[in-house]
Parts: sequence; structure tokens; C-alpha cells
Amino acid sequence: MKARAMKLKEMEKKFAEREHAVEVIASRFKEKGPLSVLYRALHENKRIKIVTRNERGVRGCMECNISAFDKYFNFVAYDIEETYSVRVKKEKEYVNGKGETKTRRRRVIEQRERKVSQMFLRGECVVLVAMAEEEEEEEEEEEIDDVEEEGIADGDEEAVAIVE
Repeated sequence: MKARAMKLKEMEKKFAEREHAVEVIASRFKEKGPLSVLYRALHENKRIKIVTRNERGVRGCMECNISAFDKYFNFVAYDIEETYSVRVKKEKEYVNGKGETKTRRRRVIEQRERKVSQMFLRGECVVLVAMAEEEEEEEEEEEIDDVEEEGIADGDEEAVAIVE
């Protein structure tokens, strides 16, 4: 009984030391090609932007972090912010020339947003994958603008005259 327990513990230790399957698959793409971008995003924990489709065309766009991917562009994503469109039936009542009230049904495309904690995205639905624009650059630009506005607000009349 003890020998079996010891053997199981050894097997468990070997299994823990093994490289994860996701790492093995991802390491194949780290050198070159379009999947190298995904490899970098996965290991540097950067956000990516994915455009998705449905049977009629482009469905929407999502920005997320990825925890796994493969060569078919299947993704396991987390911390997802998605904007997508849905066709919805809308009813509108109107009065016709005879004074009768009628109902008109139309299909309208609505834009919706949602946040999802985790998702598996099938590669069949993926249209485009790109690195998301970093927010740090935008924040730095805003800080520079704020500093310039503060200089003008301090009563520096020469700066105001130059700006105008």
C-alpha cells in the first residue's frame, strides 16, 4: 500500500514539472508569422482586439487578454469588453389613410456592449486579430494637454497671446 502511494506521489511530482500543453503549442509560433503577435500578447499579458463575424457579416469587436490559442485561432480569453450588433424586431403602430390602426414590424440592428469574465472563442468566427492600442500613450497625451492648459490658466498672458 505504501509503495503504491509513493509511486503516485512520484507521478504527481513529474506531472507538475511537465511543461503545460498550452506552452508547448504557443512556443511553436514565437519566432515568426502572424501567430507570433499572439504569442507576445500571451506572454507579455497585453490586450488584443478581435473582430468577429456571424453568418451575415461582421458581428462585432472585442478587446481582451488571452490565456490560450492555437493555430486555428481558437481563443480562451478573459477580461473581455465586447461591442456587437444584433438584429431585433421592432413594432410601430400607425394610422393609415382609412383611419385604421396598423402595426408595422421591422428588423432593426442594435449596437450592444457587454463585459464577460471568460470565454472560449471558436476560430471560425474570427475575422481579424491585432494588438490593442495601449492606454498609457493616451494617458501621457492627456497629461501633456493638462500641463499646457494649466500654464495658460495661471494668467500667463504672453502664452495666451501666442496661442491665439
